[in-house]
Amino acid sequence: MSKADLGDAADPVFGAETGNVIGPLPSPLGPALFRVNALLAADETSFEEAAPDLRAEIADERARDAIGELLPKIEDLIAGGASVADVAEQTDLEPGQIAWSEGAAEGPAAYQEFRDAVQAAQPNDIPKEVELSDGGVLVLQIAGVTPPALRPYEEVQAEVRKAWDAEALRDEILAQANAKAEAIAGGASFEDQGLTPQTQAGVNRRDPIEGTPANFSATAFSMSAGEAHALPTEDGAIVLRLDAVEAAPEDDENVAAERDAIATQVSSSIANDLFQAFERQLQASTEVRLDDRAISAVNAQMN
Repeated sequence: MSKADLGDAADPVFGAETGNVIGPLPSPLGPALFRVNALLAADETSFEEAAPDLRAEIADERARDAIGELLPKIEDLIAGGASVADVAEQTDLEPGQIAWSEGAAEGPAAYQEFRDAVQAAQPNDIPKEVELSDGGVLVLQIAGVTPPALRPYEEVQAEVRKAWDAEALRDEILAQANAKAEAIAGGASFEDQGLTPQTQAGVNRRDPIEGTPANFSATAFSMSAGEAHALPTEDGAIVLRLDAVEAAPEDDENVAAERDAIATQVSSSIANDLFQAFERQLQASTEVRLDDRAISAVNAQMN
């Protein structure tokens, strides 16, 4: 929120430190307490930097205006029985055809409005005007529906064979890696298993290690010292052995920052719980009475 958003409470709020709770201060809802979660510096952009975006915005506005002026003509043409080709011939719209199926997301199919309209349309329907989320417009008509069918085996034979070979190779590599991991966990060395070990020391949960799969750190931190596991990768597998677990040093800056972040999160959660409890108690203990005669008098004056 900017100072303008806060009104009379702006100066006290902007003068508070991060984490402070101040108030009561005036707000559109009445006296309120404000907690300052963070202060963000003003972001100022020069005209030269903003000029390309401003030009694009103006161009978009002019395009929307032009499309808005075109819509009544499109509606009249459709109402008069015009086909998509007729609409394209008599307006600035460009004719086109797309073979659409589930999962297609190119050209007009990139728009959710188009996909929804296609699924609801039938081959014998008249052309339908579809307004798009970015202000564009298209006229849709289903030319025909092709029933689903399996591709001939001769056409997909090479792809099937390639996929089968790749899957069989991955399974075999992972099986060999699992056997090697079991042997290493039993006391064998990486060299005994024909592997070249790489040692990584002082690894924390957030340290990225090049060449490892996405679940590498999660797997490592779920293991006990001496355990070994095989993990599949895009082009093979790796064998991971955890040699030792060391507690994070208390004076480490990252540990201190994470501890503070957790403390702030817990404190915020407790504060929210207290506020909600106070709100519920306030609502439960406040009696609301309606003056029927006053309400009737007001209604009579309005009528």
